[in-house]
Amino acid sequence: MIPRFLLPLLCLVTFATGFSQLDRPLRAEIPVSQGFFPFALINLEEKGVLVHTATGDAQRTSQYTAQDFFFYDVFLRQKWQIRMQFPIEYAVVNHALNEGNLQLILRNQTYRNTHTPTFLMNVNLNDGALTIDTLFTLAKTPTTAGFVHHSRVWLVQTDRSDCSVNTAKIGDTVLHKYDFPRFSNQEVVDAVLDTISQKLYLLYADDTRRDDFFRLAVFDTVANLLHTQEIRLNEQTRPVQAKLKVDTTGKLFIFGTYNLASERQRMDNNDRVTTSAGLFSMSFDGSSTKLLSMQNYADFDSVDMRVSPEQSRTLRQRRDRRQQPFSLDVLLPFQLSETNHNLVLIGESISREYRTTTQTFYDYYGRVVPYTSTVFDGYSFNDAFIWLLDPSGIPRKNYVSDISMTLNSKTLIHKVTLFAGKNETVLLFANATNVFYKSLDPYEVSHQTLRLQPLHRTDRIVEDHDSRILHWYDSHFLVVGYQTIQNNMRRGENRRVVFYLSKISLD
Repeated sequence: MIPRFLLPLLCLVTFATGFSQLDRPLRAEIPVSQGFFPFALINLEEKGVLVHTATGDAQRTSQYTAQDFFFYDVFLRQKWQIRMQFPIEYAVVNHALNEGNLQLILRNQTYRNTHTPTFLMNVNLNDGALTIDTLFTLAKTPTTAGFVHHSRVWLVQTDRSDCSVNTAKIGDTVLHKYDFPRFSNQEVVDAVLDTISQKLYLLYADDTRRDDFFRLAVFDTVANLLHTQEIRLNEQTRPVQAKLKVDTTGKLFIFGTYNLASERQRMDNNDRVTTSAGLFSMSFDGSSTKLLSMQNYADFDSVDMRVSPEQSRTLRQRRDRRQQPFSLDVLLPFQLSETNHNLVLIGESISREYRTTTQTFYDYYGRVVPYTSTVFDGYSFNDAFIWLLDPSGIPRKNYVSDISMTLNSKTLIHKVTLFAGKNETVLLFANATNVFYKSLDPYEVSHQTLRLQPLHRTDRIVEDHDSRILHWYDSHFLVVGYQTIQNNMRRGENRRVVFYLSKISLD
């Protein structure tokens, strides 16, 4: 017997080019209470996907509340659900999967000086059976990064004045700790654990954005500082954003965006957006770094045709005058992912949208007084800059694509993902009702569209929030977001608010 929610989803839609097929999506929904999102989505690849109902609430409260963990298999069938009592500000910091056993690090992400414990949940994916270990009961500061590998846990805890690296064996009362001697106005940029050598790499920077470099620190299993180094580019450029990546051999890479040294602004900390002139890649051999490549957005293929008209005119003018390469005014923090043994860096160019509203008031004498105000209307997405690199960090190809047909978003979220197969490279992005996709190699000028199917044929989407597409595993993707759905043909409650997951596949 076919499950009910799969019945309307069993047909195929073919690419116009004929080289791939895009399955109509399977769909799952989780009811959402109005004040209790966003959700955390934990990608377990071929094992499935875990959805957690809290990612760290900003409310200053110690109230305990029920938090749910939903586990879905690759067909988006719910296998089990766990409901537990945690403080509302707790969040999943990181996870590890070991032979069917899922380990989740949960930590207070809001409070300071509360001595709240860190928990390690051990969950069996087959039946949801779990055990909980309590870790680091005296930690005061919120956790920026956390890692678990076999029997050891690492936590990086930081705020604007303090930073520490903590490590201990599970069940051991001995806590090893390193406190940074000076961390005022610093921020942790990224951290990664090398599971081969059991080394923790930590990248941090001056939060005031006055320095022209990042700092890299390396720690062992007992929180000893093994190495520290400045990460610089050259005199004309400076790093803006960076992420760390350890390959399967234990080699460390640093990928990021850079800005021109003449442009002082790095990042708007309120919006987490930045100006950026291009992308860079570096490698680290344990004692020194090597710059592998830098590429300005002006040198991306077909950039004149893809960027907005204003940016294209500026680019041509600067080229004609032989001036410095140009920077994009607003860029989301870049994505770093891996697909089919290729490293992918994606930068999304966005712009802030405003609208003018006019209201009419009456003064004391009954005279009409108009009042005009400017209201922020969200972010519009303009272009995607894609850098495709081989496993050694050397760029293979670059692409620029127009993504302006996606809907505006009030929240800064990534809208774009990429699939790099053996014979094709496909760009995908989504809005409330559609998935847009196009081939970048071989190149297609226009996008194809797949309409997302609702759970019930008579469903009508009233509101949509934060719809986006994520790479799941192999050639499979998830479209997720929040929707308010009206269905007057169903008995009982005809309006529902849900967090939805839809699966699509490239075959």
